Amino acid sequence: MYILGFLFIIVIFIFVLGLSIVGSILRVLFGFGKRSSSARQTTNREEAEKQKEQNEQPKHKKLFGEDEGEYVDFEEVKETKK
Repeated sequence: MYILGFLFIIVIFIFVLGLSIVGSILRVLFGFGKRSSSARQTTNREEAEKQKEQNEQPKHKKLFGEDEGEYVDFEEVKETKK
């Protein structure tokens, strides 16, 4: 009876090990499962650097300084037909 139990445990162990190996091969070939943590860290680091660069660079340069120009009220001019 003990021998049958021992053989059953060995068969289950081999089955689980085989599934693990097949799963690893499928992940490598088809990209199933989660990405590795190092790949996520690299991606997060790259995104953080891009956002930092975007925040540092102004979107548009000012064409005129704050001391140049003056405010003018807008007045709509209606043209009359001749």
